[in-house]
Amino acid sequence: MKQISINHPGFTIVELLIYMGVSAIILVSLTQVFVMIGRLRLESQSYSLLQQDGVYLLSRLSYDVARSGSISTPILGAQGNVLQTDKVRYFLDSNRLRITDSVGTEFLTGGDITISNLNFHHLDGGTHENVRVSFTLTSQIKEPSGLQTKDFSTTVGTR
Repeated sequence: MKQISINHPGFTIVELLIYMGVSAIILVSLTQVFVMIGRLRLESQSYSLLQQDGVYLLSRLSYDVARSGSISTPILGAQGNVLQTDKVRYFLDSNRLRITDSVGTEFLTGGDITISNLNFHHLDGGTHENVRVSFTLTSQIKEPSGLQTKDFSTTVGTR
């Protein structure tokens, strides 16, 4: 007579179910981690884009106003959303900042960034003319937390 061994090498159904459950939990956890990393990357990219555009605009405005001889718009003591010097003109066009100079007209902000609350305040600086510039940049990159915005302001003057 042949003897049947009860201890067969292999897995029971309970062991397989436990393995599949643990594997599913690990897989779902890893998926959530990767989704979170993607969202953080998007938010970081959006913030970085806002910061870079804001710093660029402030630098460009400072440079152009410093090398100009006079500011004609807005008039002294007034405020407006157009800045005109003897060399350049800054203005809003479809929520984007445009510049007109001797070379031509171009946008200074990209398509993923809109500008709002643009204000140029022409100040009396004695021997030099000054302009206080303020604006708000908004990233158009969709995020779960909403659109990112950042305010910028500075005062620049002619030489």
